[in-house]
Amino acid sequence: MRVLILMPLLAALVLMSGTQGEASKPSVHVRGDGEQPVASAAIAVRHGPEPPEPDFSQVPDLSIDPRFRIAVAATMRVNAMGGQLDEREMRAILELSGWQEELIPEAMLVAWCESKWSPWAVGDGGNSLGLFQLWNGWFAAFGFPAEMWNNPVANATAARLVLERRGRWGGGGGWSCAP
Repeated sequence: MRVLILMPLLAALVLMSGTQGEASKPSVHVRGDGEQPVASAAIAVRHGPEPPEPDFSQVPDLSIDPRFRIAVAATMRVNAMGGQLDEREMRAILELSGWQEELIPEAMLVAWCESKWSPWAVGDGGNSLGLFQLWNGWFAAFGFPAEMWNNPVANATAARLVLERRGRWGGGGGWSCAP
């Protein structure tokens, strides 16, 4: 049920993080006197097929939740500039991802050890992805598109579901940074 509720939120974060596809080159005209173009430049714009409209009818209005604003701003910043999340952003993402309050300190430690809170972290020769360095097969197992590995909310949600399914942090196939 939580995955179904989070999917529109995740879709919104993906839409805000940019699109992929072929480049087009629309003209941009700079007008000197307001009437005649004095310069023209081509700008490459990436686009792909129009995504379907998300169905928000079953989702509460999360836009009023400051954690949502923090998660969206953090995702956009990290996607545009690289880098890592800060502690406030990481906590907001874990809360939005459904982590129980008592597990958040451990989750923050594991994610810090695994990726230094970098959504774009890739390890183990490309087999461990994102904040929690998840195997890409976990995303499909929980109904997420594999391309969402670098979305902080998707990665943290998948990590929570992995922990719930496995019942432990470490051990065979678990996080090497288990508390």
